Amino acid sequence: MSSSVATFLMGRAERIRRQASSSVIGIGKDLIEAKRYLSHGAFVDWVEGEVGIPARTAQAYMRVAKWAPAKSAKISKLPVSLLYVLAASGTPEEFAADVVKRVESGERISVRAIHAELRDMREMKCEDLRGRPSFREARGKETAAIAVRTHVATAAALQEAVAILAHALSEQEFARVQDIMTDKSIMNDPELAWKIRNAFSTLAKGGDLSGRHFAAENAEAVCAQ
Repeated sequence: MSSSVATFLMGRAERIRRQASSSVIGIGKDLIEAKRYLSHGAFVDWVEGEVGIPARTAQAYMRVAKWAPAKSAKISKLPVSLLYVLAASGTPEEFAADVVKRVESGERISVRAIHAELRDMREMKCEDLRGRPSFREARGKETAAIAVRTHVATAAALQEAVAILAHALSEQEFARVQDIMTDKSIMNDPELAWKIRNAFSTLAKGGDLSGRHFAAENAEAVCAQ
């Protein structure tokens, strides 16, 4: 690739990134203004029916719009995915403020780097927790650190899966999935991990995942043991 083409592509990437971020902030502001006149249920219906975007996407836009105005103008040049992370309720304010200062100083920051920094920060906080002497004494500091990293990575993976579902499903579909997966009988099922793998495997093979057929398959498997 020639240097001129590389320069052109770099410029276009920055332009698209800036336009996308500005659009998200602008749409978020419009949604906030519209929400003042609607109840929660009516707002969801309006967003999905009239605007044509999932309600949870609209909520993400509004979070970014509420977070961004008081920040530097350079914020609008950040990737949309990074704005989502910085505006998220789980991101500490002091951490987001530090990122803003770094952006103002001219530092180029990637989403991957921010995720890594958040992970490291949460690990350090976990290491500073007190009241768990048996965990550290029994397994040692190194094993404890591995366990913390695994816990954080698992939590992050589950959050990513939930975010994918939230963006892909309608409000009603997402609520149904949430009801199913957080039901006490599901959460306490000792074979939950096996059943999740089996469900994905059945779907990948083009199988019937209807409740009746799936229950019959599981009953046959149990009887065969």
